[in-house]
Amino acid sequence: MIISSRLRPLTSLQHPLLHPIHEICCHGDKVIVIQPLMEAGSLRDSLHKVSPMLDWADKYGAKGKIEMKKEDIAKCGRSILEAVEFLYSHGFPPLGHIQTGNIFKTPGGYMLGGYENTALGYRSRFHDMCLEYGGNNIDIIMLGTLGMYSMMLTDRNAAYKLSP
Repeated sequence: MIISSRLRPLTSLQHPLLHPIHEICCHGDKVIVIQPLMEAGSLRDSLHKVSPMLDWADKYGAKGKIEMKKEDIAKCGRSILEAVEFLYSHGFPPLGHIQTGNIFKTPGGYMLGGYENTALGYRSRFHDMCLEYGGNNIDIIMLGTLGMYSMMLTDRNAAYKLSP
């Protein structure tokens, strides 16, 4: 199948800051991406203090104690920038899928997932808005949004400090 041969190179991408893809299978018009289970869940799960095994609607409707240390925000940002730089150096177009649900905390730092969505042709729900306001800099906008989100969770007065 055409999509399978186009996606096969994803399984050979090796980088400590990328959530690895072990296998890609096609079944009819469906694509199955096999990756290791991140038992701790995503950064979003961690921020919301929820189990990664809960249904999406149940997880993020709940309000948990949300906090992230400034050092962790910086480490996360650097890890994601390095992962994106690696993908760009291997011919990836802008991703548009950088958000807390595609970032995983590991013992050594943070890891980016969701990059296979770009190869599959999926666009982020924010894609059109980012292109309208930021041109082709969708990943810069997504990283900035991630940084602002994290900063506002860490410092509840951040939005007030940033307003004119």
